[in-house]
Amino acid sequence: NGYDPDKLDQSVKKIDKKYFNITYAGRIYPDQNMEPFVLALRRFIEQIGPSGPSLLRINFHGIVDSEAFTYLKKTIPNEILHVEKERIPSDEMYDKISTSSILFIMSYNKPGVYSGKLMDYVGSYRNILMIPSDDGVISEFIKNGDLGLSTNDVEKASDFLIEKFMEWKKYGQPIHHGDGEFISKSSRKYQAALLANGIKELVNR
Repeated sequence: NGYDPDKLDQSVKKIDKKYFNITYAGRIYPDQNMEPFVLALRRFIEQIGPSGPSLLRINFHGIVDSEAFTYLKKTIPNEILHVEKERIPSDEMYDKISTSSILFIMSYNKPGVYSGKLMDYVGSYRNILMIPSDDGVISEFIKNGDLGLSTNDVEKASDFLIEKFMEWKKYGQPIHHGDGEFISKSSRKYQAALLANGIKELVNR
């Protein structure tokens, strides 16, 4: 797997300056727990003051089943919530990822599972928030690349959002501390070369 650098606009100039976009890209599965994110979001909104919510957009792009859609409508203020319930073309998804300030992901409750969207998140050079954490491979991946925050702690997650929101207001984009070398090694081209070299070594043994 891996991201395609030719498809993702990694420039911070692409980040939306009008709205602070927190985006989830991809399918929401029935066993994923959205409550920790919603609780962190509520605390975040409470902390940023009365004018803050007018600058927010909470986006879910991908396949959202009716139960998840109902939950989101009940728990997130509708004026800041944007849900696309059906699959959208890849190029359009890449554009939505690139304009975002925060990319959000939830644990799959399946140890060792990577999402293909995670690689697109990484390749976009945007901050990643994972809550709840998988306490496993994805969490370690985010930590090793300094790609954002993976946590089960609602307060830590909301503090992270506050920090990035204040950076966005000040600089026009949140500061991203990701390890460039680590990120480049997550590209499809690099991963394909690793696989090809591994196969060659096996053949030559």
